[in-house]
Amino acid sequence: MLAWDDVRFYLAVQRTGTLVAAAKTLRVDATTVGRRIAALETAIGARLFERVAGTLALTSAGEAVLAAALRIETEIAVVHDVAGLDRRIAGRVRVATPEAFGIRFVTPRLANLLAREPALQIELLTDRRILDLTRREADLAVRTTPPASGTLVVRKAGQYAVQLYASTAYLAAHGEPRSEAALSRRPLIFSGSRRVDLPEERYLEAFLRPGAARLETSNVLAQLGATIAGLGIAALPCYLADAEPGLRCVLPRRVIWRTLWIVTREQLRNTPRIRVVADFLAAEFARERDLLEGAGRSTATRPRARS
Repeated sequence: MLAWDDVRFYLAVQRTGTLVAAAKTLRVDATTVGRRIAALETAIGARLFERVAGTLALTSAGEAVLAAALRIETEIAVVHDVAGLDRRIAGRVRVATPEAFGIRFVTPRLANLLAREPALQIELLTDRRILDLTRREADLAVRTTPPASGTLVVRKAGQYAVQLYASTAYLAAHGEPRSEAALSRRPLIFSGSRRVDLPEERYLEAFLRPGAARLETSNVLAQLGATIAGLGIAALPCYLADAEPGLRCVLPRRVIWRTLWIVTREQLRNTPRIRVVADFLAAEFARERDLLEGAGRSTATRPRARS
């Protein structure tokens, strides 16, 4: 039978893909992780991981162990959660957010929460992939699309605006586009991703001609940096772009709205530490509505929010 102490090392490697990343998650060194995985493989009598393209991927034996490992993790978590129902708000909450949103919006606001709840610990996961809450990759998530799974608790918490931006230096040199049709003659900055259906990407693709994509990067902060550097026009969240004095909104009447959802597992919805973090995030989204919806600019360019 698998022991929890072995399971947590196995799951850390399965989720992160490397010994070094797993060690960081577990707060041990990579040598310890490698030794524990080797000992587990010896006990089971099979290799659990194999190296594929620089990362550790599950073997067929490793895949067979996964369901049992997740079940043990869930059972341990339920015991911990039940034991903590009547306690003060304390412990770790793993919060998954989109990368740029977590870094630029969530992180600067956590000080107020942690000052109010000194026994609370936040592990902020600004991962580009969508973490699986049902597999306990995170306790709470902020997402821009609602999950398909019916086993998760979903709370609509707000929205943010995405608009087109260019640097003032770029506009001084090339002029401001006066219509959407003019975008087809301008260099554009976007992710070029075909794996995720992003409304802002599909909007820009309508005006993309061969050679028009000056830079393709899936990192929104890199898109922001490229726009500041004058490489072209990008569709950026207003909460990011409006904070940059060297950027200006172009075609301000064109707004792409993204919804913010707070998601957690059903088993955790009433756990005090989870609830207090979810409520804090929802309150911050409401308090910063003008920032998120791009209303910090003059009323002449303020977008109209959806109801």
